[in-house]
Amino acid sequence: EDETSVEFKDKEREACLNISAAIVQDEERAKLLSKESKIDPKLILLLPFGGRPISQPKKNLHLREKFGIAANKKIGLMMGGLDHHNCYQTIIGTLNAWPQDWVLVLHGRYGIEGDLYRYLDQFTRYQNLYISHESLEKQSDLEILLGSADLGIALYDATYQSEYDGKNIKYIGMASGKIATYLQHGIPVMINEIGIL
Repeated sequence: EDETSVEFKDKEREACLNISAAIVQDEERAKLLSKESKIDPKLILLLPFGGRPISQPKKNLHLREKFGIAANKKIGLMMGGLDHHNCYQTIIGTLNAWPQDWVLVLHGRYGIEGDLYRYLDQFTRYQNLYISHESLEKQSDLEILLGSADLGIALYDATYQSEYDGKNIKYIGMASGKIATYLQHGIPVMINEIGIL
C-alpha cells in the first residue's frame, strides 16, 4: 500500500474477499500478502516459481558460434529483464576484473533496443562482453540459449523506482523466474544475498 495507494490496494482486497485459495511462492511473501490484502493465512498455498521439467538439458555451441567465442572461454549469461533492479550495470562495471577465460553475454527478454541499446553501446569495446539482440520466439529457443551457457547470473536489488521494483524485488524469494529457469536447465546460478535463496 505504501508503494501504490489505499485505493489501489482496496480494489485488490475487495477482489480477494471470497477467494478459496491464494497461491504464493514462499512463506515471507505469504505473510506480506496476508497482511496487505487481508487474506486468511490458512487460505494461502505455497508454490515456488518453477517451470515444467525438461527431459535432459542439452549442451550446445549456439552462443560460441553466434559470437565467435573461443572454446576455452566460459560463458556467464545474464538474461531476461535487464532493468536497474537486475544489477546489469554493476556486472558490466566488474568486467575489467573478470578472469581472462570468462565472458559475459547479455540477453534481454525482448531483445535489446532503445535507451538500453544506447547505454550498452559504450561497452562494445570490451573483449569479454557480448550483447544478444535477438528476441526468442519459442521455448525451444530458450533451451538453445541456456544450453550454451556455463553460468546463469541473477542479481536483484530493490531500487524503489516504481511499485514493481521496491518490496516486490526486496522480497523476491522463491518468485524469481530467472533463477527457476536457470535451475530448470541445469545451469549453476550466481545470485547475491536475497534472503530465502
